[in-house]
This record gives sequence, structure tokens and C-alpha cells, in this order.
Amino acid sequence: MNNPSEPSKGNPPVCQPLAVCQIVPRLDEGGVERNAVDVAVAVVKAGGRALIVSEGGRLVPELLRSGGEHLEMKLATGGTLARHWLGFKLGRILRQDGFTLVHAFTLATTALGATAARRAGARMVATCHGLVQQEQGDSRNWWKPVASAMRVIAASDHVAARLVNEHGLDADRVVTIPPGINLARFNPAAVKADRFIKLAQRWLLPDGVPLILMPSRLVRDKGHLGLIEALTHLENQPFICLLAGDETVDDGYRAEVEAAITAKGLAGKVRLVGYCEDMPAAYMLADVVVTPDVVSGAFNRVGAEALAMGRPVIVSDS
Repeated sequence: MNNPSEPSKGNPPVCQPLAVCQIVPRLDEGGVERNAVDVAVAVVKAGGRALIVSEGGRLVPELLRSGGEHLEMKLATGGTLARHWLGFKLGRILRQDGFTLVHAFTLATTALGATAARRAGARMVATCHGLVQQEQGDSRNWWKPVASAMRVIAASDHVAARLVNEHGLDADRVVTIPPGINLARFNPAAVKADRFIKLAQRWLLPDGVPLILMPSRLVRDKGHLGLIEALTHLENQPFICLLAGDETVDDGYRAEVEAAITAKGLAGKVRLVGYCEDMPAAYMLADVVVTPDVVSGAFNRVGAEALAMGRPVIVSDS
């Protein structure tokens, strides 16, 4: 098979429908996962095929409704040899189905993506949403497959500069593409009153009481404990604060958050409400949205969504 990065000599290039496979650990609600689904939707609208390989999650039905495809695989199991075999197996599937581009959507999936792309005779691109992940123990194994990618997409100019200066990637192969949000979905005019009324009833929100909304996963880096401490300074002012987001796999952190709420005398005023499917309606209910992240990221999706819905946003100085 010809090298896909080189056009065949003597023949004009043949334009084929785009067939993209994205690899994401899970498809639960989150910035990276939402970006992957948005890309898949755009590929389908452009007349191409969009496949996402993941361990599943809440966003799978939305992907399928948009015309995208999903392949469920256990990506986090086994050691290096098991992951290599998984990449070989995925590459065989992609080759049979005619996929020509593999997109490793996180640093942790680049090794799998590189193996699958080689087996499929496809090109590979990799996205670096941020560089926090490099602190993890096996991060040294991620950079070699990243360097082999045809293009490396950085979520910001800051991330792009670090990829070049700290990790030695070729500047000509690093491109900055900032993430975005779907302005058709996050549009105040598109949210009918019955949607946020239904949500207010579900959350038992009292009329006339200011609502502070923190829509983030229940993980330590998001800064829930800092927000709880800050709320103690509101003293006797009336408010309701909702912590809305996917539950953490660390039950100890949830217990710590609940204990902090009780210890600070905020029981009843600060509540954990779990995952919210209709975030545009949730933003419409809020008087202010808070994202007190402890660790900085390349793109504050919650902030962008809330501002698009016309809501003020408070962020940490990280």
C-alpha cells in the first residue's frame, strides 16, 4: 500500500469522503469528550464518516443521533503488550472499514492511535488539550507516539510553545486550534421557559433566592473545597449553591466535600445535585457561575458556555 502521506506519482489525487476515527477514553460529559462529539458532528455534516472509539458514556446516544458511529473498547485494561494488541486489533477494523485518519484525542491515547494508524495505513493526528497530564507517572511513554503524529493540535498558543520548547516537537507540525462551544446549543433564545422551570422544580429551588452554580466534575482539581470556604464569607446573605457534575470515582472526596459543607454550617445552602443533562437551562437559572479550578487548563469551557448564555462568571487565578 502506498504511503498515505505521499500522493501516488503520475496520477492526480483522488478526493475521498473524510473518514475519521477519534479515540477518547470515555464519552461522559466533559470538555474533551464534548469536543470529540462536536468534531464528529461536523465531519458528518460535511459528508464524511465519524467514528469514536471509547469505553462508552452518556454522550454515546447523542453521537449516534447525529449520524456518528461508536465502537466500545476497554482502553484502560492491561499493560503495554495488551495495549499494543488492542491497537493492532483496532487498526485492522479501521483498515477494513476504510478509515483514513486516526485522531488521538488525549495524550493517553496516542500510543494506541499510533499503532492503529500504522496497521490501518492511515494518517494520525494528536491533540494536546493541556499539559497537566504529563505529571502522571507513565507520561514519558506518551511523547514518542505524539512526535510520530502527522500534526499535533495544541489547545492554546501556550500549550503549543511548551510542546516545542519542552518536548522538542517540530514547530512546523504543531498547530494551535482553540476549542470552542456550540453556539446553537448555548443560545439563550433557544431555551424555552419550560426547560428551566422543569429543572428548577427538580432541584427544589426557592423563588427569589440567588443561585450560584458550579458545573464541574466532582474531582479535587476543580476546587469545590475552595468555593465552600469562600461561601462562608457571605455570612447571612441568602443564596443557594449547586455543585452540578459527574460523581467522582473517589468516594472519599465526595465525603470530604459533604463534611466541609456541614462543618462550615452550609447544609441546605450548598447541595450536590450530580450530572445535569440540560446545561443551557441550568445556566439560565443561575445568577452567577463559578469555576474555581485549582489546576489551570488551556480552555475554560464552563466559562465560555456561561458567558454565551449571558451569565457572569467568577474564575480562580490559576
